[in-house]
Amino acid sequence: MELRAPRRFGLGSIVLLAAVAIVAVVLYMLVKSFVLPNVKTHTSIEPGRLKTQLVAQQTLQVYDLQLYDLRIDQSEAPDGFLGTVWHTDTVLHAYGDVEVTVDVSKAKVSSRTAGGSVTISLPDPQIQPARVDHKRTTTERPHCGINVILGCHPKLDAMNRAAQSAMQHEAADPKYDIMNKSRRQAEVVVRNLVTTAGGDPAKLKFTWVANPA
Repeated sequence: MELRAPRRFGLGSIVLLAAVAIVAVVLYMLVKSFVLPNVKTHTSIEPGRLKTQLVAQQTLQVYDLQLYDLRIDQSEAPDGFLGTVWHTDTVLHAYGDVEVTVDVSKAKVSSRTAGGSVTISLPDPQIQPARVDHKRTTTERPHCGINVILGCHPKLDAMNRAAQSAMQHEAADPKYDIMNKSRRQAEVVVRNLVTTAGGDPAKLKFTWVANPA
């Protein structure tokens, strides 16, 4: 049997191995410097701390429905026959908004589960009284009965109440989906609080209570 001499690495091979090693070290340093710091690590959500944060927030404005040129027909007249001849009919073009709030200070925060999840029970959003934009709200020329002799003078307070009532009713229309939009926005705000504190927002679960005790 013919014996072969052991294979020896030449200078070129040694240089190549050294170059590969240097490249590997450089790549590791780059990953360590630029990639690893951007990998976010989350701490466990602390229910007590979260409750304190929610109490500090108190009431959140979560939605603001803008209403434009809402037509309101209003008639002012006394009862009976006199009302057929002594009346004022007014057309109001109302502008304003309806704000929706959530009182997060009333939230109930559960204990943390073994998997790290936390459930938050929030009171349902509340639709606040409509706000009339008096600068943009206008009235058409009123139509009067025989009291046109005395001039038509619609009662501004009554018109304001009519506008508020109409906008409140309009905001409750299902086409705006105002309650669900308000719930989702409130959840976004709470998740941001958790993220800012270093917690994992994916561990949050929400329930909504219509009339919390």
